[in-house]
Amino acid sequence: MTTPRAQGRLSPSRMNDFLGCEYRTWIDLERAAGRIELEAVPRPDAELILERGRRHEQRFLERLEADGHDVLRLPAATRPSRRR
Repeated sequence: MTTPRAQGRLSPSRMNDFLGCEYRTWIDLERAAGRIELEAVPRPDAELILERGRRHEQRFLERLEADGHDVLRLPAATRPSRRR
């Protein structure tokens, strides 16, 4: 990430972050300068949200098929890998 100070301005996304939380902007600047590291903290509910999303998608596809729409199903080998 390029520091906004080096550019002399904040991008619209960074400005939105600032409006939501001034501290967030400070953290972003400190990370960009290499003074702090971002620690990845796993969300305990991530697996639940992922599973619910997959079930919702499956029900939606089944409903489309039941309504007479064509649904293309890709074989597992050609699907993009799922991020974890």
